[in-house]
Amino acid sequence: MVDCINDSNIGLQSSLDGICNPSLSIVIILAGTNDIGQLTSSFGSNYNIDTQKVVQPIIKLHKTCLNSVDDNGLNKNIHTIAIGIPSSEWQVMNQDAATLCNDMNKALQQFASTKLSNINHL
Repeated sequence: MVDCINDSNIGLQSSLDGICNPSLSIVIILAGTNDIGQLTSSFGSNYNIDTQKVVQPIIKLHKTCLNSVDDNGLNKNIHTIAIGIPSSEWQVMNQDAATLCNDMNKALQQFASTKLSNINHL
């Protein structure tokens, strides 16, 4: 999704820019499940995945929404909801997948907590 973020046909930014009447106020982002499957199927039982490298693209989706501006350069005040990555049968069968999911959810929760804290201090 991040690789296509500015694609004029399917990118998140084009959706944020194109939906105007009514304007967006909330974007729900659920991402990362396929990443867990792809990353843990290519490694053995040696969990050595940099969680931040996997989570940063998801956070970039959130930041794109949060920092979206209108034609006048004013913030559109779009909020996001970060849905945690759900458990799966793959995670039951593969401890690396379960660990990565847990680590990713913690990182997303930390990001959301930081954003919420910043909002509450305005």
